[in-house]
Parts: sequence; C-alpha cells; structure tokens
Amino acid sequence: MTGWRLGYLSASDGLIDTVTKVLESNSSCVSTITQVAAEAALAGPQDCVTEMVGAYRRRRDLVAGILEEAELLIARPSGAFYIMADVSSAGLPAREFAFTFLRERGVSVAPGTAFGREAGDAVRISLASSDADLQEGVSRLAEFVHGRT
Repeated sequence: MTGWRLGYLSASDGLIDTVTKVLESNSSCVSTITQVAAEAALAGPQDCVTEMVGAYRRRRDLVAGILEEAELLIARPSGAFYIMADVSSAGLPAREFAFTFLRERGVSVAPGTAFGREAGDAVRISLASSDADLQEGVSRLAEFVHGRT
C-alpha cells in the first residue's frame, strides 16, 4: 500500500507513547476506504507480497549497482524502497541539485535535506518505478553528477 500513509508499529510502551505524540495529529482519522483497503491487504491473499519483495530487491540491486559503479552509493537499504545517492561532487546543495537535475534531465529525486542535516549532500531515489525507468533515471543521475565535476 505504498503511499497510503497507513501502518502499524509493535514496540515498547515508552516508544509507543512517544510515537503516538508525534504521529497523532498526522495519522488520526484515517479514511474509511483506507481502513478497508488495509484490512483487505492484511487478510487477503499474500502472493503479491512475495512478488513485490522480489521486485523491490531486484530494483534495489539494479540501482545500487549503478550508484556503486559511479561511486555515488551511500548504503544499500535492507528494508526500504528508497535509496540515497551522494551528489556532493556535483557542487550544488541537495535542494538546488534536485531542481536543476529535474529541469535539465527530466528526472525527479528528493533532496536529502528533507530528511535531516546528515543527508545534506544526498538525494533520495524511489524504487517504486519500473526497472527500465530506474536504469534510465539513475544512469542520467550518474552522468549528471560526473558531468559537473
């Protein structure tokens, strides 16, 4: 249910209390249709889960391989469908990089600064695209970064 902004957490009471304080105003009053969809996703056939795990693993490995070869890989994620790329050698702040890259190469990435100071030299790439689109987009990213150095 990528993008539905619904999930659950199993954790200690202290962590649950803290998470509730942070998320309550963002996640309360989830729409009925979203709740019904989540129930169907949890109670229905699970074949698609295995299929999607495989697809995301394949996409992660494809993108990580391109980024690794271009020396832009920060880390290979083990449980997310996003991957971070180090774009510091392009000489632009992450936000400016993301807008310039979109304008000049037609590929959208999220600036790392949206995820904290630690990711200020990075961009986030979503793996929720086809293999072909990821291959093309990440290849453009590598060429763009190396073309600016």
